Amino acid sequence: MKIALLGASPSRSLAPFNEPSWEIWACSDGTVDVPRCELRFELHTFHHLRTEPRALKRNVEAYLEFLKVCPVYLQEAHPDYPYSLTYPKEEMVRKHGPYFFTSSIAWMMALAIEREPDEIGLWGVDMATDEEYAHQRPGCHYFIEMARRHGIGVVVPDGCRLLDPPRWEGFDH
Repeated sequence: MKIALLGASPSRSLAPFNEPSWEIWACSDGTVDVPRCELRFELHTFHHLRTEPRALKRNVEAYLEFLKVCPVYLQEAHPDYPYSLTYPKEEMVRKHGPYFFTSSIAWMMALAIEREPDEIGLWGVDMATDEEYAHQRPGCHYFIEMARRHGIGVVVPDGCRLLDPPRWEGFDH
């Protein structure tokens, strides 16, 4: 089994949608257009989605309606979302500690590692800009390392800088 995790960056279009050996998991309203997805994650509160600055630029209500018709992990299963599941937050924090859950992708990776796939692929998860992703990248790096320590291969699309290590203090000066 292989698990592809999708974020909203353009490289999401390179994910292995036509390869049945890959299970596709996605987060963000930026992934509603993907051709195949078995599981979605929306771990932000509905209030946050409706009030964050980006909400003015997108159709949040259409996205929330979209989530009603697909399997989706929420912070807690919700009766208005018949296919919703409660994300096992306490279990993941107990296993991995409280320090690295810095993005939806980090929560997704923790759960993917628990499923023990042969590979975890990351498409649309470039985290290339420091303005938005500087605080999220270390959590993603942690779970990439955890996957590798569990014998799980990690795949990213060509040109993705996500697997580049950060500067090494003292040695990179």
